[in-house]
Amino acid sequence: MDSVRICATFRSRLSAFRGSIAYFAVFLTCSSLLSQGSAGRILRSITDPTGAVIPGVTVTIRDVDRGTTRTLVTDEAGLYNAPNLLPGTYTIRVELSGFASAERPNIKLEVGQDIRVDISLRGGPD
Repeated sequence: MDSVRICATFRSRLSAFRGSIAYFAVFLTCSSLLSQGSAGRILRSITDPTGAVIPGVTVTIRDVDRGTTRTLVTDEAGLYNAPNLLPGTYTIRVELSGFASAERPNIKLEVGQDIRVDISLRGGPD
């Protein structure tokens, strides 16, 4: 009789362990989905006509749908990164003294999307 009781106890614990694993798997799946949220990102680089990156460029990202703007400055590698943007239509404007400003309209950002927008500035005043 003891072996029957031991087997029953083992099966009961195994069943509870499997249930715990299933709950844990569901938790991990849900938490990764929630962490993505509804935001997207626009990023990339600003270069001159020769293809060299330009640090210190002012990058203005305007949400056309909501009328809000975010202003960034390119880093020493000429890169910019605008995370946590809501889905919608955006316009990117880049400016730096000594260069003509440039603008990219109608950039459509979807949920969870990363859009890479490289822009080349031409020499000369705005």
